Amino acid sequence: MFYMSTMKDVAKLAGVSASTVSRYLTGSTGVSREKELRIARAIKELNYEPNVLGRSLRNAETKIVLVVMSRLIPQCMQGMLDAARKEGYNILLDLSERNIDRTQTLRAFQNGLVDGIIFQDVRITENVYREISVKIPVVQCGDYTDIPGSDIVSIDNENMAYRMASHLIRKGYDSIAYVYYYYKDGTHGSLVDARERGIMRAVNENGLTFGNEHKIGILWEPNYEKGNRYAEGVRDWLRSVGDKVADCIYKLPQPPRALFCYNDQIAFGCIRALRARGIRIPEDIAVSGFDGQFLPTETDSILSTVVQPFYKIGYEAFSLMVSKLKDRDNTGRGRKILLDSELSLRASTGDQPVDGNSSL
Repeated sequence: MFYMSTMKDVAKLAGVSASTVSRYLTGSTGVSREKELRIARAIKELNYEPNVLGRSLRNAETKIVLVVMSRLIPQCMQGMLDAARKEGYNILLDLSERNIDRTQTLRAFQNGLVDGIIFQDVRITENVYREISVKIPVVQCGDYTDIPGSDIVSIDNENMAYRMASHLIRKGYDSIAYVYYYYKDGTHGSLVDARERGIMRAVNENGLTFGNEHKIGILWEPNYEKGNRYAEGVRDWLRSVGDKVADCIYKLPQPPRALFCYNDQIAFGCIRALRARGIRIPEDIAVSGFDGQFLPTETDSILSTVVQPFYKIGYEAFSLMVSKLKDRDNTGRGRKILLDSELSLRASTGDQPVDGNSSL
């Protein structure tokens, strides 16, 4: 007779209580990492499948989509919520690390609680994408990982970087340095490369140079030891990143006339650090960002940037997910939706008078 493992069997093999296994399966807090690993091993060894979550929902539509994001972008979230309401779906939100290299962190997916997953501003490995996408639909929006066959909603990052760099050159800034971040393994997101290609195209068209000395990579290492995992950690990192950039550019034989920063947060850090050293923005060096997502205290910012249509990105990402759910036979074909974005030109590139009262 076939015997189906129970939660008590898992608990016994893992050396924990049944309630601890239940908390693990539902994604509740309070389960240590060491116990999680023991439970996961026991589940795999026993081939355990929760009665309701595993069997009942496997062939049923939950009308729930998991949205995994490394940071909350209100406009993007609102776009997803509006699309979800229109289509009769609900959203389960998971605030995650920026890099995901194993599906075990996605508890709702593991337990069959959702119909699909949207990754927003999260970098996933190709192995994670493949493991998930063969079971349920996946859509990437914002800071995506460029995986063949994946469905993506974003903007044309290369073209927008080209437009901003071209504008800087027309303004007379004939030497541009690109400031970006990379991870501890030496890699970086595909958007870093896309924006670099845009800068290089503008520079080459104008007969200027863009060598390795014009690329300033900063290690992404937010301090997560105190406060909020994202906000506090990134804030501490930004305090140091501007100083590191300032140190780099003024060690060069010929400092650049402009900094093209990968995102607005890096640009804010650079402006603060440069100003603290008595360097004038934009008279001594211009600074541009990318994203157009200002912090609440910086709504009157002087920063020139590329403004992404975050609301529309969120709305289109969820709409694309719904279309995949309704047409499952074509979920692997890969669609790349690139939305229009625009330049917001302000004082940091000499396009408006500098406001001496700016919060920057």
